[in-house]
Amino acid sequence: CIRDSLYTLMNNLKVQERQLRVCTTVAIAIVAETCGPFTVLPALMNEYRVPELNVQNGILKSLSFMFEYIGEMGKDYIYAVTPLLEDALIDRDLVHRQTAASAAKHLGLGV
Repeated sequence: CIRDSLYTLMNNLKVQERQLRVCTTVAIAIVAETCGPFTVLPALMNEYRVPELNVQNGILKSLSFMFEYIGEMGKDYIYAVTPLLEDALIDRDLVHRQTAASAAKHLGLGV
């Protein structure tokens, strides 16, 4: 089931090993591209509320890859992700802001 796979991928964002987290973000984006963004976006946005920097950065990276992969389909999700990206763009952490800017870039290029 996609829900079980997504649950496992979300838990992978909490591990310390960077390479596993990076691979997980790509896998989440591929699931979104294959099954439709609506299958993963609610889980991503919910998981972003977890106050762990690695998790939040992983979510932002997943969004960036997802919008890069889905291209024009991203236009349907602009209003859903804008508050999350706004929040990330004003974060104190530089990597947070850079990753959010990348996600916004890919979202904008797809439209």
